Amino acid sequence: MKKSKDLYPVMLISNLKGAMFRVSYISILPLMLFSPNVFGSKKQPGNTHQNPGKEISIVSNLRAEFRNGQVFLTWDESINNNLNLRVYISHNPITGNNLSQARLLTDQLEPHSANDWYDDPGECPNTGGVPVHGWIIEPGRSPIDRSGGLFVHTVLQKDPRLAYLAVLGEKESNAMLKTGVNSLANPVSISVGQIQAIWQLREPQPSAKGLPLAVSLHSHRGRPNGELTHLFFGDSTMGWREGLPFKFKITVRPDVVLMEPYDRVWINRRMTAEEARPNFPPYDSLYREVESWWYGTNSKINDVSQIPAGIPTNYTERWLLWAMKWVQQNYQTDPNKVYAFGASMGTGVLRLVLRNPDKFASVDLLVPILDPFGEGTVGQRMKSRVGEPESICSDGMKLSDRLNTIQLVESSKTDIPPIVLRVGRSDKGVTWLRKPVLIKTLQGQKQSVFAGWDNGTHSTAMRKSYGGFPDWYDFKWYASRFAINMSYPVFTGFSLDDDPGNGDENVGDTTGFINRGLNWKVISDTKSDYRVLVTVDLPDVTYPVFVNISPRRLQNFPGNNKTIVYASNINDKGKIIEKKTLTIDKGIFTYERFAITSAAGNVLLVKEDK
Repeated sequence: MKKSKDLYPVMLISNLKGAMFRVSYISILPLMLFSPNVFGSKKQPGNTHQNPGKEISIVSNLRAEFRNGQVFLTWDESINNNLNLRVYISHNPITGNNLSQARLLTDQLEPHSANDWYDDPGECPNTGGVPVHGWIIEPGRSPIDRSGGLFVHTVLQKDPRLAYLAVLGEKESNAMLKTGVNSLANPVSISVGQIQAIWQLREPQPSAKGLPLAVSLHSHRGRPNGELTHLFFGDSTMGWREGLPFKFKITVRPDVVLMEPYDRVWINRRMTAEEARPNFPPYDSLYREVESWWYGTNSKINDVSQIPAGIPTNYTERWLLWAMKWVQQNYQTDPNKVYAFGASMGTGVLRLVLRNPDKFASVDLLVPILDPFGEGTVGQRMKSRVGEPESICSDGMKLSDRLNTIQLVESSKTDIPPIVLRVGRSDKGVTWLRKPVLIKTLQGQKQSVFAGWDNGTHSTAMRKSYGGFPDWYDFKWYASRFAINMSYPVFTGFSLDDDPGNGDENVGDTTGFINRGLNWKVISDTKSDYRVLVTVDLPDVTYPVFVNISPRRLQNFPGNNKTIVYASNINDKGKIIEKKTLTIDKGIFTYERFAITSAAGNVLLVKEDK
């Protein structure tokens, strides 16, 4: 039978290895240039094979490497393949006769999965400007061939220690399995271990020790500037299928290690016009990956028809926590000085903080999204990625409640890391309506909040510098005041506070602050007493001024096992100007209307006994 001209190069690629493979790859370059489906396929997966009658396997030269608790499975792939792939594992060599006894790892692996789509402008926005390439799966190693395939399996306890793996196209029959071609002839020795992030740059990875860690989440359509420094492949808890790739950037500065994750999730399809909605289809339907809005996705997001049966799952939050822990261990950052930052979409970090308050010292939010289903178009975007508001999440909560940070604050029974809030009253993107509610909720719960607002929009609000109020990304301000293992005073009812109103744009002060200028230094937090110096760092203050003080995150002072404590206000001359007996309620005691009588400040002294 006469050979097809289109098929002949595929036959060469399927049967040649090493340097000979590269020669044949060059020889078919003209064919590649005229094929819109090469590597970064624009077609939806699942189409019929180009030549279903030919007995030529899509996958050849299957290879397996084991590192750090993961199997890196790579292969050569027919250049014109547009079928999804299936990956199997077994304790025996996998053949057509025993395939039913092997365990399916995935049946939703995209064609040419070796392509690093983070740097492919056809698959990802705002690429780093580097040439398109395959994944770099080991530090210092060249990228793998992007025309081939890659699947990364995280080893489980139930896996065989000598494992065989095989890869088949979704419409290939069992008879297409060939030992040494698309089924491993020899097993790979594997074991459970710690996943490692993979350094992506040529220069050596910088070191750091003892610095604070700042985690910064970007806004909608954002991307960390420059090259993304680390890649890792998630396990089955981190995505709708295991082996999804995630990247983040680490910058070692003199005062901080800055971690900047990139919120992109491969879903192996483009969003439909109905999912994208009229307001934003040009962006949301361009790529086969999406922003998760820093929460996660529906467990069936890869198949639009199955989303109603899927579960909203906090995949992104899971991999963020994993990546934070990895950075802390590998860069030896200070475990007690972890600070979160987020702007707009990135203020989803507040959900992460509220769910994991023991892992963060503080959080800074610029124009935050507080309730996705109650603010602007954000809820529509979340629906397309996660599900309907009434859906029940993987952790048992209703989705609308799980994403509502005000409700999470109301239900909190522990110390919420101090929050700095920067908002604009003319913000139409996420609206001003709920911001005063958050401020009042936090203060009503005696949780720490420093808030500033102006009449700015979503893109202009609180971009100026104001004395007595921390600047955005002022890492030293946070590191000198907050740590997980250090107490701090919560301020409420400050007599110099402005009025945020009730959420109506016409009610309250146009520009204002909560707790601006208040500063402090914890002098002692011992079993016998608690002392904190409180000052007001603002010009032209007429003293006295008053504020309620509720110490939080106490380290040694035993407030929890008592019902009352005894407090004194000591002025800058060392004189006690007031004494009070304070009642302890659920471990919290408050000195109301604490007087600050001079610029030198006053000391709050609390003891168990008079």
